[in-house]
Amino acid sequence: MSHRNAALSEWLVHTNRRRNGSWTQRYAHGVPVSDLEPVAGDGTFGIGSHLL
Repeated sequence: MSHRNAALSEWLVHTNRRRNGSWTQRYAHGVPVSDLEPVAGDGTFGIGSHLL
């Protein structure tokens, strides 16, 4: 995903899932509006983003 898509989006939630921990962070118009928040592991790995 490009930074331009994140900046043009009203909001974005980005989630990282790794073996040593998972976390999520929310952005508004490309600017972080939350701290990194731990996410419970679900056995999957990778990244995901949700845009509006």
